[in-house]
Amino acid sequence: GPGAWNNKLSYISIKSVDRIRPDAPSNLTASNVRDDRVTLSWRDNAEGNARLVVEESRDGRTFSRIGELPGGSNSYTVDGLDPSTSYSYRVRAVNPAGASQPSNTVRITTEDGTVNPPPPSS
Repeated sequence: GPGAWNNKLSYISIKSVDRIRPDAPSNLTASNVRDDRVTLSWRDNAEGNARLVVEESRDGRTFSRIGELPGGSNSYTVDGLDPSTSYSYRVRAVNPAGASQPSNTVRITTEDGTVNPPPPSS
């Protein structure tokens, strides 16, 4: 009867964004590439309080989680990298329903640690 119809409508109207996988982050870029670190920046497109997970790969195929940030975060600095080494990065949003698709992937090559030696101390 009409009662069931009303229940269905109210259920739809109160659905939580946490029951849907979040939208993927976008516009991932890398900056401030050094011999041992890089800064990643992106656009967080997720609604609700989805966490952000940063993933790293050396071969561009197998990614592992290296960092987790609260929702709304849009940058992360990775340190402890090896000089003259290629790394790929991507970011996902994660909520109770699961993980988003990955963002675009950025590939960087860290600097050779000897290119810019510190100036001699006087």
